[in-house]
Amino acid sequence: MFEEIERHKAEKSTPEAYPSGLERHVALKNGESILIRPIRPDDESRLVDEPSEDEATGEVALVLEDGYQGQGLGTVLLDAVIQAGTERGLKRFRAYVLAENRRMLSLLARHTRIIESKTKEGETALLFEPR
Repeated sequence: MFEEIERHKAEKSTPEAYPSGLERHVALKNGESILIRPIRPDDESRLVDEPSEDEATGEVALVLEDGYQGQGLGTVLLDAVIQAGTERGLKRFRAYVLAENRRMLSLLARHTRIIESKTKEGETALLFEPR
């Protein structure tokens, strides 16, 4: 009986593998190669799931360590998230960006069609579509 419980715990703690199509290697501007992947099911406890007012709208959030900023990774991630969302039926996306984060705001302005932008208390809420 105890062996069965331990085996079950071990099976649950092993992260589920993603299909290879959801993971990819990316070459950064500085020549470094990194692997990007979506979050894993075991990451779920750290996420906040707030329903959208519209099923065709998804929320986008990107976080890059300082050392990876300015290497083109934000563009790669944004494009991958938008592609994954549109393949699943999303037509619009929402992002909440610190108003002082000019790099992210510029990235979104260059690579998407901004439908709505509102800044309040240091945060810019954007609604956008893919180009």
